[in-house]
Amino acid sequence: MNLDTRLFGKIEFDDNRTIAFPRGLVGFANMKRFLVIEDDALAPFRWLQCIDVPSVAFAVIPPLIFRPDYRVPISADEADDIGYHPGDDILVLAVSALAREAENITANLQGPLVVNSRTMQGIQVVLSSRAHGVREPICRELENVEGHVALLSDCVRQDAVVVG
Repeated sequence: MNLDTRLFGKIEFDDNRTIAFPRGLVGFANMKRFLVIEDDALAPFRWLQCIDVPSVAFAVIPPLIFRPDYRVPISADEADDIGYHPGDDILVLAVSALAREAENITANLQGPLVVNSRTMQGIQVVLSSRAHGVREPICRELENVEGHVALLSDCVRQDAVVVG
């Protein structure tokens, strides 16, 4: 399939690589289908390119790159929404705000995106705990990560969520 985007021009993509967010994202309920686009110039960040509104793309980062102990608790209903079964590989992404000055780069760790790699279904989880912020500064943590240009496949983990 083809998509004419604002950031990348015309791109060709495999519909099997589409991530569906049936509930949409917070504040963007009408945007339900996305692609993850790798951009070496932006690594370790990626782009979450909207298919439904091709002019929209979000910078995202897998929090496991800089916080290996980051886990997202999800309810049984949320697990059902993404077709989760124990042993499924999960990708967690944080929507990020990029900035010219590295110290101003933030990530939304309170509203992570959780994607089941088997079903390609995703949800945005809003954590009830205030342990993480919606504009969490991450520059210092990224500086401490050795070889932080991780492949996306390195960030897909079975233990990324806690179902309860």
